[in-house]
Formats: sequence, structure tokens, C-alpha cells
Amino acid sequence: MTKRAGVEAIYEIVAFGDEKDVFVEGMEGAEPFSGYYRGEPLEAPAVQPRLLYRRQAARKTDFLLGIQVFPVVSQRFREVVESVEREFVQFFPVNLVCRETGTVNLSYFFMNILDNLEAFDWERSIYTEMAGAKAVLEAEKICLQGQSVGTRQIFRVNGILVHLFVGSRMQRAMQAAGLTGFLMTQVECS
Repeated sequence: MTKRAGVEAIYEIVAFGDEKDVFVEGMEGAEPFSGYYRGEPLEAPAVQPRLLYRRQAARKTDFLLGIQVFPVVSQRFREVVESVEREFVQFFPVNLVCRETGTVNLSYFFMNILDNLEAFDWERSIYTEMAGAKAVLEAEKICLQGQSVGTRQIFRVNGILVHLFVGSRMQRAMQAAGLTGFLMTQVECS
């Protein structure tokens, strides 16, 4: 895929792992994060949410898989993101709890991306629209309007809010750090 003049390459972050990785299978107290998809600032909950996983021996990746709909990331992931872009992201600590041993890991965070962009290319993308809403139910091919993204390095896009995107500077920083638990797939830009 070639880069158009003036438009930076954009990548989608897709969670990826296997049976050896931590998989969050339960949550307690995560309700304050339910509005994450709106792209608005959230307040820190009074009590840190608990995310539960089964096996102590499971590999702790930098981007956790699980039943949660919001992104949960490691301290390393947070540091990489903040080294490239601080303005459009919030992090809130969570307790990662092993059901097998009761061990609590304090080095994980809920990541809230602020200011969703109007950048979905409704004409060039191939998707199934959600009934009764201007939103994507399922996407076969995602195309974004690169000019609408501008210089943002981590963002969500209105209409496809569960997807997380990064610019090429963020992609290079994440690759250089060797972050785990996800793949990055380049998306087409118009």
C-alpha cells in the first residue's frame, strides 16, 4: 500500500494472542469506564476496578485480551503512547487479579482515547451498517479520510468506535518497544 502525498500511514490496532496469554474473564467496578467510546474525558473511579484472569502462569501482554470492551494496557504501553502523544489520551489504573492465587498486579491501565474523529470514508469502505444508527456493525474493508486525521497519532473514529488507530510515528514507537498483545494492520486512506 502506498502513502499518498501529505497523508501519513495509518494502522489499526487489532488485539491478538493465544491460550498462553492473560485473558480477562471477569470485572468488578468497571462501570465508570462504560462511556469510553464517546471520546470524552472520564473521571477516575473512587475505587480501582478489578479485572480478573484465571492462571498465574499466563503471559502478561502489553494489550490485554478479554471480555472488557475498553482497552487495558501495560505501563510499557502507556509510556510509549505518552512519549508520542499525551494530549488525546487518559489512563486510569486497574487491578489485574489472578483468580488462581489472588495476586494483584498494579501495572495495568484503562486507556481512554479523547476527541473521536470524523474520518470514516463511508463511500470507499466496505461494511454493514448498524440498523437505526450511522455506525458500522461489521467492516470488511476500512478506509479513512487521511486529511481528517491530520497529525493525530492515536485515535478512534466516529461510526466505528470499537476500532483503535495509530499514525506511523506511534506505530514505529510501538514496534521499537516490542509491545505485545496486538497486531497493527495498515488501513487505506483517501
